[in-house]
Amino acid sequence: MFGLGSRSRKNRSRVSLGVAGAVALLAFATSAQAAPYAYVANSDGDMPGNVSQFNVGAGGLLAPLSPATVAAGSGPQGVAVNPDGKSVYVTNLQEDTLSQYAVGSVGELSPMNPATVGADPGPAGLAVSPNGKVVYVAASSTDRVQENVTVYDVQSDGSIKPRGNVKTHGQDPQAVAVNPDGKSLYVAQCCMDHGVAQFDITSNGGLVPKAPAWAHISGLAAGQVTVSPNGKNVYVTSYVGSTIYQFSVGAGGKLSPKTPASVQTATCCVGALVVSPDGKSLYVQNSGGFVYQFNVGAGGKLVPKNPARVASGGGSLGIAVTPDGKSLYVTTTGVDQFDIGAGGKLSSKTPATVPAGSGPLGIAVNPIGGPASATVSGKTLVVTAGIGNKDNLVVTRPLPGSLRVTNLASGPYTGSAVMAGAGCAQVDSQTAKCNANGVNLIRVSSHDEADKVTNSTGIKSSLYGEKGADTLIGGTNADTLVGGPDADAFKGMNGNDQLFAVDLTSDTSINCDGGNAPGSADRAELDLLPRDPNSVVHGCETKVRKQPVHLAHAG
Repeated sequence: MFGLGSRSRKNRSRVSLGVAGAVALLAFATSAQAAPYAYVANSDGDMPGNVSQFNVGAGGLLAPLSPATVAAGSGPQGVAVNPDGKSVYVTNLQEDTLSQYAVGSVGELSPMNPATVGADPGPAGLAVSPNGKVVYVAASSTDRVQENVTVYDVQSDGSIKPRGNVKTHGQDPQAVAVNPDGKSLYVAQCCMDHGVAQFDITSNGGLVPKAPAWAHISGLAAGQVTVSPNGKNVYVTSYVGSTIYQFSVGAGGKLSPKTPASVQTATCCVGALVVSPDGKSLYVQNSGGFVYQFNVGAGGKLVPKNPARVASGGGSLGIAVTPDGKSLYVTTTGVDQFDIGAGGKLSSKTPATVPAGSGPLGIAVNPIGGPASATVSGKTLVVTAGIGNKDNLVVTRPLPGSLRVTNLASGPYTGSAVMAGAGCAQVDSQTAKCNANGVNLIRVSSHDEADKVTNSTGIKSSLYGEKGADTLIGGTNADTLVGGPDADAFKGMNGNDQLFAVDLTSDTSINCDGGNAPGSADRAELDLLPRDPNSVVHGCETKVRKQPVHLAHAG
């Protein structure tokens, strides 16, 4: 999801390149790492480059890892992180290769064996499929005669192996983005037949041109492309102007221009762009030294915020947002870092800029910290909250044979992406649809933040709190609710439920009922008084107070 904006290969290393919104949208992971990490491709012309690696610390502040950089090939440009958080890929424009790295326990990169894989001429933009099994790379030095998007298969160890190529039927593809539902790929291309090529993604990750094969733009050249988290909107920049094109995603993933078809920034030239994880804001870099900020309004149409822009260090070439939606990073002479505040408005952090290597271009944030996961294992639907976000996991049953897992923002809960595993399919970045046939238990685990877990089905469930003040809400069957080490809230709803609140903490609410048909044999295990006072315990026919055996469910 990165692109360059120049047909001259020698000059590409300092032209617009950035992280499209799918870096945030594909924030699916189940790794045990506790914090997100940021990676920056540093391209010093034709010289061997490197990748800066940062920890995303408290308040979203970047701090270099040790070592601060790892070696890359010549002219590194784009960076992408596999959705599982365990692998990183970097395009090396000047030597036609991709570098591939394993991610260590504290975010540090180690070259894989082999360290590089061959690519078509001028590898620039790249994207990873939502399931982490396929990597797509735009070959920016090809023309309409040559194959110009390369498909790589991801092996079990995270390394990649080229499968083959497809034509965009345009020239010089710059950037690629995958729809969060995993069914469509969009390619921004210049310089003739400028527009966005659109492909169907087959069940094994192959590409088939849609009909029509591309959506036209009126500008001189498409530079960057990104997709909104709900998969309903696509935004494209023209790297030689100040125009952002906006498309609706219709049936079959096909693009159609919105009305109006584009919006303008006050200064030239726009490049890298990203949509916030909640889908409410879009940010776009501008080589004139600004970051422009837009509200995503009704129908996905862009409306400038007030103020419409904030100052950046100039020459901004890459952009990324953290999975929790609280921090934005822009590559300039280093990396500018911003807080995302109320209404999605940006303000500079302190310090405003952190150093990177020479010629920073693409930037990506490891998705650790954003995602949840949903998998059917035997007769159990297993749902796990992500790390670092206040998730709002809701399980519903819209049809007898289908279970739906959503993780949407609501009130104090930010929500995050949901990774669809075995037995489940991706609906959009925050929704998974799972096979309900044979499922007789729903097991949901929160994680390290204050999460909310709701079973809105008639299937019995086991709901587990972890760190943070969690809220656990059962369904209409007999549920088991197990608190974590912090002050949690329990609501059993209907059926004869079991609530386990023995954790050496006074929980805020322990309600065995709450539904329209509460059980008559609910049971609550509570801490010894004075913790869990009777005033917070409701509807529990049996109350047992005991000493804790353990302080937290192990997950």
